[in-house]
Amino acid sequence: MAGFGATATGRSPAGIAVLGRFEGPLRNAIHALKFKGASAVAVDLAALLAPIAGSAFEREFASRRVGAVIAVPTSLHRARRRGYDQATLLASALATELGAPRSSRLAVGRPF
Repeated sequence: MAGFGATATGRSPAGIAVLGRFEGPLRNAIHALKFKGASAVAVDLAALLAPIAGSAFEREFASRRVGAVIAVPTSLHRARRRGYDQATLLASALATELGAPRSSRLAVGRPF
């Protein structure tokens, strides 16, 4: 799993790659992607995240390659409002950077 924020202690839980604290330029880039229509930012974030995520994956699973990158999709309402799903854009760009396929096998539904 890869992400953009650290815990309150500044350390990441096992198996999670952290690009940086959710502040400053990183926060601005994520907000531009999510709220300002800057969909091209996904490619830049993926380029920064790929080496970190790849290293975390290798530590966690020895020498196995990344099998697939799966986005946790945003709600259909938000995706329609934005005109895109930023999680899918980022997952696609990250999959390209890692040389792994992107899977859409994660479904979103309402809890019971």
